Amino acid sequence: FTLDLAAVKAICDRHDALLSVDAIQGLGARQLDVNKVSVDFLSSGVQKWQLGPQGVGIMYVSTKVQDLIRQSHVGWISVQNAWDFFDYVLDLQEDARRYENGTFNAVGISGYHGALSFFEQIGFDEAERRVREITTYTFERAMELGFDVVTPAEEALRAGIVTFRHPQAEEVQKHLQQRKMVVSARVGHVRVSPHFYNLREEVDAVLSSVKEFQLA
Repeated sequence: FTLDLAAVKAICDRHDALLSVDAIQGLGARQLDVNKVSVDFLSSGVQKWQLGPQGVGIMYVSTKVQDLIRQSHVGWISVQNAWDFFDYVLDLQEDARRYENGTFNAVGISGYHGALSFFEQIGFDEAERRVREITTYTFERAMELGFDVVTPAEEALRAGIVTFRHPQAEEVQKHLQQRKMVVSARVGHVRVSPHFYNLREEVDAVLSSVKEFQLA
């Protein structure tokens, strides 16, 4: 499902709380304007919907709350005058460099740059449109086949994942892996996560294979 972050932010504001968003299951499938929603913190790995390599993550901290942070770790490039190795005054950088605690994962960042370039070629709006479209198709086909779908019926509440209950979820996952189809088994549930590059025929093949497993 998709959270209404604006509504969550309103609750946070009423209680003088900060809004921290774990965006790993959203970014790449849905767009998010942190300024429009007034997110205070956001963090995400990039290896899921963003199609990046493992070992790379992104973080956003609003300027509004940056001065509230008591930073527990300091790296050599997170301070001012970083190249003066005999300056032991730890005055932090004024921007995001203050959170850079070590040497960059250059290979991973290069891979992430390639993933973002891929999104730019397609267009972020188009990528989101395709995810919505293929997710809706997956939801409707799963319902037609009689699966016990727990994903919200209202399109606006859906993310890019369609989930249905299955008493043999782990066995279903193995059954599909043998056919080079990848889904996730989660505590009696099967999750199907088609991305913008997936075709309806591929969704049909996955769901048909699940149906075959049930009839076997």
